[in-house]
Amino acid sequence: MSTSSPKNLRIALLLADTPNPYVLAEEGTYLDVFRAHLLDSLANMGRKDDVDLEITGFDIVGKQEFPEDRGFEKGGFDAVMITGSAHCSYDDVKNPWIPKTLAFIRKIASEYPHVRIIGTCFGMQLLVRAYGGEVVKNPLGWEIGTYEMNLTPIGSKLLSSSSSSSTTPSSTISIQQMHADYAPALPSEGEWELLARTEKTEVQGLVSFYGEAEGEGEEKGKVHILGWEGHPEFTQSIVDKIIRFRSDSGVFTPSMASEATERAARAHDGRGRIGAMMLKVMLGEL
Repeated sequence: MSTSSPKNLRIALLLADTPNPYVLAEEGTYLDVFRAHLLDSLANMGRKDDVDLEITGFDIVGKQEFPEDRGFEKGGFDAVMITGSAHCSYDDVKNPWIPKTLAFIRKIASEYPHVRIIGTCFGMQLLVRAYGGEVVKNPLGWEIGTYEMNLTPIGSKLLSSSSSSSTTPSSTISIQQMHADYAPALPSEGEWELLARTEKTEVQGLVSFYGEAEGEGEEKGKVHILGWEGHPEFTQSIVDKIIRFRSDSGVFTPSMASEATERAARAHDGRGRIGAMMLKVMLGEL
């Protein structure tokens, strides 16, 4: 255990959805889900006492509320996280709050470059759109439950750097999934690197590093923006409840639900190497 004072990590969590009633009743809000994910990941890193985690949620859908600019000055928020959502990430007419969110992402990245930005699933899709990329319906259909992703060399390097147990690069990693939309390619604006892919989804993870003109000197070469198409914050319990709700609603057929339930029970790295990577990025260590 560290004898020094805990390091503060202040996160602005953009809440893009409310959990369905099955999830809400037992798992809480997505603020609760993300807090539990990060605390569990810190514990698995052996660093729960080393980091003072403070997460503030902002309802960007119903209230269309965003953090004030002053909250991102030095000593304020260290990171912005964008949650997943059942909303369509490319339907701006039905979801008029999306263009505001895209503009917010660009603003924080350019005006407050010391702030790290992380998006999961819907959140990653908004990162893609904010930088000129496209998100569409995946012609190969849904990915539900745990899927093994094939890592690129950069993805393997970053995730091996996040592991406290091994620095041996790995070629694959597993994550819980819940999406039918996807980004067929990396964003067209800025410098982006692919982290991982699956047979159904080419862009399973992406990253943008700090360049010469961004951030402080010590940030050069570190991760500025990170996205995962999967849900590192989801547990089997959460995925099972989403499957049950969408089955009851007629969204998932019995055969889809059966395969998804089997996949959801498989081991995944959401609270392991992926959670550690996300935390190290937000702490400015990666």
